Amino acid sequence: MVHSTVTDLSSMTYAQQLALLRKANIIVGAHGAGLMQLLFSAEETVLVEIHPSYRQDRHFRHLAKMLHKVC
Repeated sequence: MVHSTVTDLSSMTYAQQLALLRKANIIVGAHGAGLMQLLFSAEETVLVEIHPSYRQDRHFRHLAKMLHKVC
């Protein structure tokens, strides 16, 4: 069974954001500074980053690898 939550983190307090991210198994988000919240996610959390194909930014891919969140 899959449970998903779609939320706008900007509408939440920081403590609420951290609590939600700590429970997440998969985080899907658009490329941007908000993905730095990955630092506070659970160890088993996986990141799915959405960005245009013409962009070559690798910031969050590198962050995910450093946190052992990418195979």
